[in-house]
Amino acid sequence: MDIDLIAKLGGATAALMGFVMACILWHLLCKSSKSRLRLYEMNDCDTVAAYSKHEAIQFYKTMTGIEEPWETVSIIDDDILDELKLHDCESGEKLTYREVLKSMSEPGLFCSTEY
Repeated sequence: MDIDLIAKLGGATAALMGFVMACILWHLLCKSSKSRLRLYEMNDCDTVAAYSKHEAIQFYKTMTGIEEPWETVSIIDDDILDELKLHDCESGEKLTYREVLKSMSEPGLFCSTEY
């Protein structure tokens, strides 16, 4: 958007254009911060895929009803996603965490030793 053009529009029109530009930038910033799922270890048993630690905790609390100290929740470093593997019971394949995470489109339980 041409800043000089906005200045020439004046008054309410310029304010509206500025507001629209701010909304677009806000949307882009929010979208980029939620652009990919990350893995969070909730405890010794469960791992959740979510866009943020807060979202992982909220999902897990809703799923389990557990209220526990959440200071121990930790993010799994992206650098080791290719090293960690899961066994796919249906196909018998061993898949990397990265492969499984890429197949997920929304937050949820990633893996558990309790199931």
